[in-house]
Formats: sequence, structure tokens, C-alpha cells
Amino acid sequence: MPKVTIIGAGIAGMSAALRLAERGYEVRVFERNSFVGGKFRAVEWKKTGAFHEHSYHMFLNWYHNFFEMAEAIGVRDDFLALERVRFLREGDFPKMTELVNFGAPSTIFQNLMSGVLPIPDMFLYMYSVIDLLGTPMKQDRYRDLISVNAFASTRPYATEASVGMYDEYLAKTFAIASYLTSAKTFQTFLEYGAFSPTPLYWALTGDAFNKFLRPLQLKLEHMGVKFHFHRQATGLTLDENGNVSGVTFEKCTDFSPSLSEFTWDQFRVEVVKTEAKQEKVKLDGSLILAIPHKALSDLLSPAVLNESPHLGECEKLVSVPMASVHLHLNNKFSRRLRTMRTKLPPEPVVLINSNYKLSFVSNSSLWHGSKETYLNIVASDSRPLGHLSAPVGFTSDEGWKRVGAKLSIESPVTALDHILHEFRQFVPFEDDEIDTNLLEIDRNAGRELFINDVGSWKWRPDVKTKIKNLFLAGDFCKNMIDVVCLEGAVVSGLEAAEHVRRQHGLGSPIKIISPKRYPYPVFWPSKLFLAPYAASAKVWSICNQLMGKQHR
Repeated sequence: MPKVTIIGAGIAGMSAALRLAERGYEVRVFERNSFVGGKFRAVEWKKTGAFHEHSYHMFLNWYHNFFEMAEAIGVRDDFLALERVRFLREGDFPKMTELVNFGAPSTIFQNLMSGVLPIPDMFLYMYSVIDLLGTPMKQDRYRDLISVNAFASTRPYATEASVGMYDEYLAKTFAIASYLTSAKTFQTFLEYGAFSPTPLYWALTGDAFNKFLRPLQLKLEHMGVKFHFHRQATGLTLDENGNVSGVTFEKCTDFSPSLSEFTWDQFRVEVVKTEAKQEKVKLDGSLILAIPHKALSDLLSPAVLNESPHLGECEKLVSVPMASVHLHLNNKFSRRLRTMRTKLPPEPVVLINSNYKLSFVSNSSLWHGSKETYLNIVASDSRPLGHLSAPVGFTSDEGWKRVGAKLSIESPVTALDHILHEFRQFVPFEDDEIDTNLLEIDRNAGRELFINDVGSWKWRPDVKTKIKNLFLAGDFCKNMIDVVCLEGAVVSGLEAAEHVRRQHGLGSPIKIISPKRYPYPVFWPSKLFLAPYAASAKVWSICNQLMGKQHR
């Protein structure tokens, strides 16, 4: 059977490996880290055995290809349907507002009266979503020139609060401000959700490693897929026909703890050593690069660019870090909650108007068998803290040696201090309630998130390159999903695998499911019927603002 080499053991590379291995292809996967998963990772903390994901994940109803893979590895029942997103204002804890199955007709009145926004502004936000869904956006100008903010803020019914809701929503889901997000891309996201709005999303009942990645890796190994960890690709060699004939790797180490027996390198590869820390792997067959766009740029030699010039446009793509803090709180905090007669919800909680665009999820409320309070706090816009250091004792950025690092939450010094200081304005806790043995900040260094910013579509590469045996996979690649998400990464991996299959002509076609969506004229009746009410709501909102100023 044909041989396929995949570089990158993220969800895109693993998707391609699974479907090709099912068809009998000989697959080997190279990964720079000691674990699989990439941005979907969950890494074990050596001292305690706890697994920390970089960020919490929301799996949407239209993630058809992702859920097909979950079915294939027998973990579909480990996903829990959730219907709410919570919102918390500073000083209001434990009182929260919520949106329930947003987009479902049955919850329109409930969401309108939710208190997340004043009634007229919430109505205008909901109407703007209908307006966006009912606007034809096939023209390139909407994809390449118009942002969500530009679309929403220029509508005659817009208010500051209704437009600001987009930024609260986008910053938490895409790690990108609404003034940067492509209106066309966000419309696609809304279209997929509008077709199947209930439940709002799904969540895993445990960490991504034990509930998804470990079963996937074991299944792949059972099918003969060979994993090679600690291999950083540093160069591609092309033969006289312009095909990739070899890959140069540098043996590397990462600062992440090992995943025990599940990440050993048990297979030998045919190598020609070029330097003490380098090896050159001969390539016999197809190559799928399932790596971030920045890593792809590092492999673009003059020879590669001569064969496939458009790959150089990857330099124009943008990625941003999204820091997260793993906060474990002890029994003293649990007693505080009992005193307040409250429990932390399993759904994500958006901290309204917080610095660094904070949100969090209580993994201990969601994951089965949890005994302590474990919060995953995500700073969707951590760029203001990028120049600050992170304490060695509490971070994966600089290794796992504990050297007596100290917290300074009241007078913040490090990025970790600043995030915890801001978080404490919304969820009260004391320093002595923190389990510092498990406290960690992950700044996502080297695994930044690609963003769907305005103008990026034309620079994104296709899965199939002009080099005959070279294919790409990753959420930055052009595909029908468009939106940067797990499903987009999975689809790109499946498309790469299908191109390999077609090239060799062996095996059954790889099924790729397209999400369904309503054509935009479906939303026109609602858009026209509600227009007068939108005008009235705008007047109502202005009156509220004027009355508020008079009271002040």
C-alpha cells in the first residue's frame, strides 16, 4: 500500500491519519512535542497526574465530521449537551444572567428578557443577527473589506450596546475583536448555527486527552500508524521532478510533561544523520503538512516557492496568543460557595467588560468524578500582557522546575498576577484558597490561534499545492467551513487525505459532510416585518440613555 508521511499530530493530522489508515495506507506521523492534540491538547501535570487543557472547548451541532470521528473511536457518548452561556458583571457574583439556545425560536422571548442587555438593545442585537443572515455576501468586498463591526455599527438601528455584544461574543469564541473579523466568515458561522440551534453546544465530560485524544491515538497505533515524537521539521528536499523527496528534522525537547506509556517512540525510521541533532528522513510517497502557518513559512525554501509560489502568502496570515490559567481552589473556597448557597455552573461564564476579555468554565462542575474546584480561565486578548514575564514555578512557558515563585495578586507583577487580579473582581477568592501545586498559566507560545481577520481569505492556502505529492492541513487552509475551529481543522485533514487517495486511486472515497444552512432569502420576511420594531427599539434605547444621564 502507498506510504503517507504526516507532519503534525494535531486534530487535522490525526483526522487524515485515521481515514487513510482505515483504507490500508502505511502512515507515519511526526510531531515536535511529546504529545498529540496540538491546540486541542490536554497535557499531564507530572506531580499530580492532573490533565490541563489549554482552553475549554464548545463543540457545535454542525461539527458533523468531528462527531463522525468521535463515533469511529467510540467516545460519542462522552459529550454532554449544554444549552446556556452565562454572563457575569463585576460585583454581581454569584448572580449571573444567561442566554439559552440562542437562535432557537422557542427561546427568543426568554433571551430578550434575560438581562444580559437592556431589552431594546438585546432586541437590536438579535435583529442585527437576522439582518446579517439575510444579507447576500457573495461579493469579495464583504469577505475581504467589511468587518463585523463595520457591518453592525453602520446599520441605522445600531446602538453602542447592541454592537458591543458582538465584541463580547467574538472575543470569547474567536480570540479576535469584531472590528477585525470578516463579516462574511461570521455570517457563515451564524448560518451553520441557525440551521441547527438546539442544543447550543456540546462539551466533553472530561479532559480532551483521556476522553478523546488517547482513544484516538491508541486506535491509530492499533491500525499500524507509527508516531515519532520530538521531531521538529526544519526543511524539505525536492527531487529533479519537483516532488518532496526528504524531510530534515531536528530532534527537540519540549517543556511539557510526558504522557507516560502513551507517547513513546517505539518505531525506527530510515534516517541519514546530517548533524548531531538533525536527521533526514527519506520520503517515499505523499506528504501532508498539518502544522501551523508560521511553521509552514519556516519550511518555504526557494525551491519550494519556485514550485508553489502562493505558499509564500502564508507570511501575511496572522495568529494571536490566547492565554489560559488553570486555577485549582481548595476546600476553603468550597465552604465559601456553600455559605453563599451557590454552585458554579458547568457552562462557560463570560465576564462582561473585563480586561483581557476573560471567560471561564468550571471543569470540576462539568467533568465526571471531580472532587475539587478547578477553573479554566481564558484570556482571549492577552496581548497587553505579552511583554510581562510569567513565574517559572507556575507556568509551562519556561519548564517545570519550581524555584520558589511567589504570587502578587493585589500588586500584579507577572501576567499570571494580572489575570488573577482581574478575575478576582468578578469571582471573589483569597490567596490561601489557591492550590499552588496545580496553578499554571499557559500563554500558548508557539501554538497561537490563526484569526479570520478581514482580507485573510485570499492569502490562505488550498489543501492541494502545486507540488504533486505535498498537501496541507490545518484550520488556516481554505475549506468549506471557513471559520477557524476544530471542525475546520478536521475538514482540512479529511480533504488532504482525500487528495492523497485520489492520487493513488486506492480505497473508497473519504466522506466529508457539509453543514446545512438556509439560503439568505429565508430571513427576509423576518427582516422586513421586524424593521419598524427595530426603529422603535432604537428610540427606546436612546431614551434610556438620556434618562440614565439625567439620573447621574
